[in-house]
Amino acid sequence: MRNLNNWIKSVVIAEFIQEIRKRNGSAYEINALDLGSGKGGDLLKWKKGNISHLICADIAGTSVEQCETRYKEMVERNSRDRYQQTMFTSEFITADCTKDRLKDRFSDPNSAIDLTSCQFAYHYSFESYEQADRMLQNACEALKPGGYFIGTTPNAFELIKRWRAAEGNNFGNEIYQVTFDSDNKEDIPLFGAKYMFHLEGVVDCPEFLVHFPTFVKLAKKHGMNLLYKKTFAEYVAENSKKSDSRSLLGKMQALEPYPADDDSALLCKKYDGYNAAKEAHAKLYEEARERGDHDGKLRRLKVGTLSQDDWDASTLYIVFAFQKDGGQLQESTEHTTTPSRKRTRWESEQTTQDTEQTASPSRKRPHEEAEVTAQETVDQEMAEDTVAQGESVVVTERAEDTADQAYVVAEMTEDTADQADVVAKMAEDTADQADVVAEKSSEVE
Repeated sequence: MRNLNNWIKSVVIAEFIQEIRKRNGSAYEINALDLGSGKGGDLLKWKKGNISHLICADIAGTSVEQCETRYKEMVERNSRDRYQQTMFTSEFITADCTKDRLKDRFSDPNSAIDLTSCQFAYHYSFESYEQADRMLQNACEALKPGGYFIGTTPNAFELIKRWRAAEGNNFGNEIYQVTFDSDNKEDIPLFGAKYMFHLEGVVDCPEFLVHFPTFVKLAKKHGMNLLYKKTFAEYVAENSKKSDSRSLLGKMQALEPYPADDDSALLCKKYDGYNAAKEAHAKLYEEARERGDHDGKLRRLKVGTLSQDDWDASTLYIVFAFQKDGGQLQESTEHTTTPSRKRTRWESEQTTQDTEQTASPSRKRPHEEAEVTAQETVDQEMAEDTVAQGESVVVTERAEDTADQAYVVAEMTEDTADQADVVAKMAEDTADQADVVAEKSSEVE
């Protein structure tokens, strides 16, 4: 799962670096901001993107120090390479990006940014309106007109869907566990909706639900327009068809080969951990046999997959992208429509969910089209509060009124049936190749 998440970050960062260069020319010097940079896990991605300058900011001083050390080691290795690459310059800032103004800490306060990336970090700001707003200010304030803000964050609607389906306040599997503080699964605040998240060997800390229509509203305040929001399932299905991205899947070992190679074993030991991959492989095998493929080729047939537990954890997330007003604005993939009836802001539409279980993750869903209208309703409520409270949203006594007027249909991520659909689509694309992940000896990004 970690490798798949890393692949998604690599693809989305590369996607927008390419967009910037497409608009400004291949020699254009890109300045980037890594918001919540941690220990520098994305430094190689920025190097591969051949950017000119990077600002790394994180709340944890130790992580920032490790990030800086990692960068210096990268520069040193590059200086010894036979074919040296021009390395980007960098600066490192220890700051609470939800409370401090980053621009005041830049080495050059007039620095203009082309691309801000916030990977698996923005949701920590949704503890309060003020923190969410400050985080967005830091992400977008220094962006040039037409610049991009991209990131990954937990899908709040999927979390709520699973929470409501659970008997208590806890749900998960062997890979991840989520425990909500509150017992009230219906009256959920826009800010401060806290839960504990545990991801095996990676994360064990409190997090906050990101009400996405409110996120969009706040971003609009900072001159940002939503380009897209995609579940990880959708993003994998869409980008695994592209040659460069698919090749990177193998290099980064983002997916397991199924069946396992002779000298290795599947990571998940559960009997039913790979049912979707088993079905997809059987279908692919039968199609190849009917084509008359020889036995050697049939034995080498594999599909790239994840165990069901890994897939359930990975599909808790979404990818998002915004673009700043001005310049040549990119066309948004979001749609608008009129909702059929009112729902509460966090309501999960079970009928739509059941219908979508077998749908292809690459196509648009009705509830995606309805979300912009939902956003407009929430926008109106928030705007009234903002004026009344002096740029501060207070969701207290008006919560019930807001809930009655807001229409937000839960974003859902597909389960086993949908996983099978994604795996099958990838398997079809790799039918003429023996193995999506055959390049295991290549460098892991």
